[in-house]
Amino acid sequence: DQMATLFSKRKHRSVAKCIEQYGSAMGGTATDMEKGLNRLLKHFDSVLNFFDNQYVFAVILTNISYGNPKDRKAADPIKDLQTEIPRTYLHIPPSFDFRIGRSRASREKLVFHYWPQRLVELSSFTVMINQNVPWHGSNPHEGAYKLRVFLGFDRFRIHMAGETSASLYVYSRESGRMVKYEPDARFILGLNASGSFYTQGLTVLIDDIGGNLPLNPTKQDVAFGEQENGEVHKDNLYTWVGSVTKFFYDYHINKFDKKKTILTKKIKEFGKDLVQTPLKEIDRSHVTTFNAEFRHYGKKSIRIELRTAKENHGPDTHFCLISDPSPSARLAEEAIEAAVKKRKFAETQQETARAVEAARVMGNNNLMRQTQNVQQVVATANAVVPRAPSYPPPQVNHVHNHTQQYHSQQYDRPHNAFNQQVQTQQYRAQNIQQQVHNHVQQVVQQHQQGIQTPSPQASSRVARSVTQSTRKSPRRSQSGRKAASNKASEALPSPVASTIRSNVKAEEAISNGRDKAENGGAEDEVINLADDSDSESVASTKECYKKLCGQLTVKFEKKKKDLDKKKEENR
Repeated sequence: DQMATLFSKRKHRSVAKCIEQYGSAMGGTATDMEKGLNRLLKHFDSVLNFFDNQYVFAVILTNISYGNPKDRKAADPIKDLQTEIPRTYLHIPPSFDFRIGRSRASREKLVFHYWPQRLVELSSFTVMINQNVPWHGSNPHEGAYKLRVFLGFDRFRIHMAGETSASLYVYSRESGRMVKYEPDARFILGLNASGSFYTQGLTVLIDDIGGNLPLNPTKQDVAFGEQENGEVHKDNLYTWVGSVTKFFYDYHINKFDKKKTILTKKIKEFGKDLVQTPLKEIDRSHVTTFNAEFRHYGKKSIRIELRTAKENHGPDTHFCLISDPSPSARLAEEAIEAAVKKRKFAETQQETARAVEAARVMGNNNLMRQTQNVQQVVATANAVVPRAPSYPPPQVNHVHNHTQQYHSQQYDRPHNAFNQQVQTQQYRAQNIQQQVHNHVQQVVQQHQQGIQTPSPQASSRVARSVTQSTRKSPRRSQSGRKAASNKASEALPSPVASTIRSNVKAEEAISNGRDKAENGGAEDEVINLADDSDSESVASTKECYKKLCGQLTVKFEKKKKDLDKKKEENR
């Protein structure tokens, strides 16, 4: 009846038409106004019906003007309320079910973890505030009440340009919500307000847990003017809050050599992603606290001594700033690293020296073993090296016409051939001496420079080089070769000299045997080397050369077989 009377008035005629149109969709004999009113009442009853639960209520917003029509981005009051309500109410227990949305299906439950989700290095301070006695007076703690202050760096707000200054939020237990907000509270708290000091998203939360702050009638602000000593109360409050705020900021910026850019970078590294792990509401959280001493500087300020501060990390402070090492600590670390590197380098040098010494000893041992092997080869080769024949002195009574003919024809031909071989050996020995001299000088230089003794493989390569030179160069007599080898090896240490002499002997023996095998003819070419009348001399000479030719022939055949075998293997 009241609604029918209200909408029958002329000034509400437009609303009455809407109700009539709203009720015309319903069937029945009643008027459209009556059907519209009944339908509207049922709708409100369904919205507000909480099954007689006295602790449940609903707020319906209608005909609201929100946002700026000129803005490109459309205003979304529901989304803004989902953000502002958790920020407005600080101490909402988890049992409180608060939902907001456009419909019953889209109503999301709000979680009141606004500040633990955002603040880096969330810390709690408890200060004593006196309402009547100034903080610099006598006995300022007598009759004072406890005020809790939360501090931290807002990791979301630090990314917003122009909104990173120290912000102040005042929460009153008397009203149960936030009653004051200051976007830049540096001047109110007595902090340096120039430049970027006390910015980086610094956030100050005043929690009036005892309900001692005076409020204005609308409970929208703190009204110190309503108290008898309101100015004293205000000065004490902001002085103490400013003191702990300055201490908190200086404590954390000192972690990074007092560089604001590094502090800003470290806070931004936490990003803007929400923490998915369960969090506690701020009233039940165990956050970081501090123990420190403070001093009064006359009537100007209260300073907390940084050197006396002791941090008690709280398990519910989820975002922590890790300090960089101080310059002295960095220098100490660099000195330690340099000492470690120096010690490692010295150890490496010592290991290298030991390895070189061991290799040198091993090389000398290998050289001695190689010398012994070469000496054995030389001893074996000397057994088959041909010597110059010794002819018996001619006897006068044996000289006849045929003997003179023998010496002039048959004796001179093999004798000249032997002299030609000796001359060829002399030329080859000269070439060997030059090769040995060059190698000796190289080994001497290596020993003087502390280079490792040549390995057996290198010695074998030198031996092969000398062998190839011996094959192509003229030879020298055995005595000439020995003299040249001994003279060339005098400048060397005994192991090296013995090796060179042994190599020369072995190569000469092998080359001599090879040339004899290549140049030796049949037995009938070397039998008439003495006077036929001297039967004993001729017989001994024949036996000697027969034996020598037989040994050379066997060695030549063995060498030929070895060469054929190697060729077959290579093939």
